[in-house]
Amino acid sequence: MKSRAQKTTELEKGKKLLKDSKFLVFADFTKITSEDLRRLRTELKKLGANFLVIKKRLLGILLKEKGAKVDTKEFKVSMGTVFSSEVDKAAGPVYRFFKEFNPAMAAQKILGGYDLENNRQMDATEVLAIGTLPSREVLLTQLVRVVAAPLRSLMYVLSERSKQTVKVADIQLTQDEISSDGGTGKTEVENDNQEMKQGSETSINSENQNRGADQSVASSETVESKPKK
Repeated sequence: MKSRAQKTTELEKGKKLLKDSKFLVFADFTKITSEDLRRLRTELKKLGANFLVIKKRLLGILLKEKGAKVDTKEFKVSMGTVFSSEVDKAAGPVYRFFKEFNPAMAAQKILGGYDLENNRQMDATEVLAIGTLPSREVLLTQLVRVVAAPLRSLMYVLSERSKQTVKVADIQLTQDEISSDGGTGKTEVENDNQEMKQGSETSINSENQNRGADQSVASSETVESKPKK
């Protein structure tokens, strides 16, 4: 049995924790070893929460001073209290702690909670539901993914439409180049072939002209070389 001094110390500690907290979670920690309780305390401290085993009567006094309307006598078992500034940081670790022993144990061991900020008592079902939710960090990550997914889809659509626009522009540019050739509809290769053909014809005509001129000169020389009678 605790001495009066121990109870006073316990009361002062509970009063300080209550002052810095917004949410409480009540749970049955009977038949839980001291080693397991130390492990739970360590996990809670990482999240900024605290665990305290305090007499129900003393806890009732503290809650009454705080203006909280909760009857701790309704809990028929020895219980511990988790003090936290956020409900998920209290309910989540407690739920996972009991789930490690037995998935059904969490439903049996979580007794309820209290929202000090809104002065509202929470039953075991509500606290259990909050405890099963992912952590705030996980929820934020999931939210970012949900928000980012439509943006990625939009960026993909815009990228594909941009590619299609470039292709259409290239086709239009090619058609404009063809039209600038006088409306003949000829491609550059056809124009080159036409130019080569015209060049060949010009060369042949030039050779024929030179040959005709040579033949005229030869005939003239032949006539001049004949003796006069």
